[in-house]
Amino acid sequence: LFFSAKDISFILHSLYKKNIRNKAIFETAGKVMLSRFQDFCPKDISMILCACFRLGFKEMPFFDPLADLIIPDLGSYQSPELSGVIYSFASFCDTRMDMLGEAATAAVGISSTFNSLDMVRTLRALVMAGCWDEELGEIMAKDAISIVSTFSAMDISQLAATYARQGQPQPELFFAISKHVLQIVHTMKADHLCSIMYAFASLNHGYRAFYDEIASAAILIMDTFNGIDLHSIIRSYSRVNFFHAQLFEEVAESSILNMDTFTVPNLKLLVRSFSKLQYYHAELMLEVGRQIVAENGKFNVEILVHVLEAFAKLNFKPSMLGELVAKCKNVIPILDTTEELSMVKSLSRLQVEGDYIDRITQNISKKSPDLANEEIIAVAKTFTIVRYKKTQLWIALGKEILRRDDTKWTTKELGVLSSAFGSMCASLCDELRTDVVSMCFKMFQLKDSSEVTIQDVAAVSSAIPFGKRARLFPTGFVDHVTQLAISKAPEARPDDVRCILINLSQIDLPMSSRRRFLGTYRAIFSEISLFLNSEDCKKITEIYREMDQVRDDSTWANNFSFLHIAL
Repeated sequence: LFFSAKDISFILHSLYKKNIRNKAIFETAGKVMLSRFQDFCPKDISMILCACFRLGFKEMPFFDPLADLIIPDLGSYQSPELSGVIYSFASFCDTRMDMLGEAATAAVGISSTFNSLDMVRTLRALVMAGCWDEELGEIMAKDAISIVSTFSAMDISQLAATYARQGQPQPELFFAISKHVLQIVHTMKADHLCSIMYAFASLNHGYRAFYDEIASAAILIMDTFNGIDLHSIIRSYSRVNFFHAQLFEEVAESSILNMDTFTVPNLKLLVRSFSKLQYYHAELMLEVGRQIVAENGKFNVEILVHVLEAFAKLNFKPSMLGELVAKCKNVIPILDTTEELSMVKSLSRLQVEGDYIDRITQNISKKSPDLANEEIIAVAKTFTIVRYKKTQLWIALGKEILRRDDTKWTTKELGVLSSAFGSMCASLCDELRTDVVSMCFKMFQLKDSSEVTIQDVAAVSSAIPFGKRARLFPTGFVDHVTQLAISKAPEARPDDVRCILINLSQIDLPMSSRRRFLGTYRAIFSEISLFLNSEDCKKITEIYREMDQVRDDSTWANNFSFLHIAL
């Protein structure tokens, strides 16, 4: 009771500095502060609250009554004290949103007096408490631009991350931040670089030169990155689909050395990010595979799926593959559809022996009524790619597709279904197969030409041989598909050209249409033939040889007729 308010605040602040957690002293000081509140200036109150926060005293009996006393005086607080009060109460008294709201309103009036530290501390506190003030956020964004050069590496990274977490693009502010970051980038620590990249990637800001500079700075201090930092920076680069070869290589090698610092969620995100940009680092995936096999706490279903995908993409069969695949038996029942399809592609490409794929198809068949339309298409596409011909899955899919007769399938989806059921399901009962392909043809013909891509035409054309045998073509369908193939030919990729030429040439087109169609693709085929296998090239070359032969025969016949008339 004999201490002044200033003495009490300095004593408590000193305890915080020395990390002395004496809760009784703080409780006593709180009682004194409530009884002699008029003696404590805003700076004293802010120092005491900050000391409580720093020492982790989150439940003190004097917090709530103190908030009631502070609210009427908020207008007299300067920016450092106001920032301290907001940050402290946001951290340990989330029930006093009213006080935080009043404090944010008070901050609006004096926002131009905030320095970089107080500004960042205030904004972070409001985000942390779920009490973001739009007006204050807008004003401080403008104020930050004018003093951006005063921000330290830590403050500028936290400012950017704060606006990103709140989903506030603020393009002018982020442009100013990017310019300042480029000036101080080589003074930034690992967590600063990660925060900056997180912010710019989340809001889709930044540009190639900026990402390059962040990557270069990160490479120089890669030995300071822990598991959290490593997964964070790679995840940010994968978000913006920016591949920096040296950075990814350095992160992969550092991740191998720091594997024990990764939590399962962080390791999962790291592997997923590498997978998203299709960067499959063999040594890293081997180490992750060893962690899974060793069952040392690093096992996760999604990690297993991504590791198998990596080995499949690399066409790499490590000695541990058998043990790794054995893990699939236990996880197949808990895979979601995306994971199931990824595993099917990986197991198929790795030519893994066993009934793993059959087990997955059984699961998908059982849950087909619950699959979304997008999942139906993904299943059909995946099992077409791996050329899976057992009928159980296709029957389940076919029945489900026909049951959804009111579904407005897109042209791309109709292409996938046509390809799957027209070219793959030879062993499927004719009635079911015919109904699905017929539905696809009819719906495809009704689509506006502007919605159709050449890839859609190619996919639908793969069902044409079956459609011809089963006489499924609606009136005008053949002419419609041919005209689409001609008009969209400049967009064709090598595989589109192959599929369209081999399949559409099997239709009995009028000679004029056939010549126009094949003539359109002649030059395109000449350009892309190097990208096709020899068997397909031979088939297409034979198609053109036959057409040229017909043309020569026709010319000879016409010439003979004219000669006969002349004679």
